[in-house]
Amino acid sequence: MRTGLDGTLRGGKAILNALTKAGLEPFIKDDYYRSTTVLSFKYPPSVNPDEFRRTVYRLGVSISDGMDEVKGKAFRIGNMGYLTRRDVLTLISSIVAVSLINGEKSNGNSIGDVFKEVLSYWEPEQLLVGEG
Repeated sequence: MRTGLDGTLRGGKAILNALTKAGLEPFIKDDYYRSTTVLSFKYPPSVNPDEFRRTVYRLGVSISDGMDEVKGKAFRIGNMGYLTRRDVLTLISSIVAVSLINGEKSNGNSIGDVFKEVLSYWEPEQLLVGEG
């Protein structure tokens, strides 16, 4: 369980690192300018943005399209409030699955490395049996 600002910052970093390892490119590259509460990534080159979001949604996760001039170029992920490890793993799994379905590569990292990145942000004592 993540709570407070520290949890949001740590969870955002886990999502950012995992999706980057999976081959997705952050829309805003500079940490100084990038939000930790709303993360944005470029759509994989081989996907239709509407179909990408629709398929991720069918897997149980809601992501948003970019706004204004970013519409159709990047998707947004909300990283606020109470998010469990299971929530984040479902998010990462869904996005990675849809990327792989569309023939994207994972930057030379194994898919296991992608998920280890998420798990490394939660200490074992924070993982409760009834989590999620």
